Amino acid sequence: MMACRRQDVERKLVFNDLFAGFQQKAGPLSLLGLIFLGLYFLWAVIVGLMGGGAFLQMGGMHAGQDPLVTLQGLGFVVVIGLLLLVPILMAQWFAPGLVALHDVAPWAACKLSLNACFKNSVPFLVFGCVVFRRRCWQPCLPC
Repeated sequence: MMACRRQDVERKLVFNDLFAGFQQKAGPLSLLGLIFLGLYFLWAVIVGLMGGGAFLQMGGMHAGQDPLVTLQGLGFVVVIGLLLLVPILMAQWFAPGLVALHDVAPWAACKLSLNACFKNSVPFLVFGCVVFRRRCWQPCLPC
């Protein structure tokens, strides 16, 4: 991001700009990384606990039980897991740029990123649909 910023402002690119985040903003960016590591860990624990119950239910299937009914619990876990993951991804979208380029504190950058993504939810939905369509529906076509 910092290299792109220099290219945009000064119309020149210096190789060291590729590592400027490590040289100039290592502390705040590391703290931001730890925040997201913690959020993803919390998400994994929650989804793992919910999914563990669904898997235990699947393991305890009786001979006459319909497997589709048993898989509904697992589908519920997937949907809830995705709904819990979206705010984390929204908070992560702009946060590194805010920290690196605008000297915003890591937690404040997460909140600003989340707010910006909520305000721009329609463009993000369109972007997601385009990416999903391109990646999942036509995987054999070149980009």
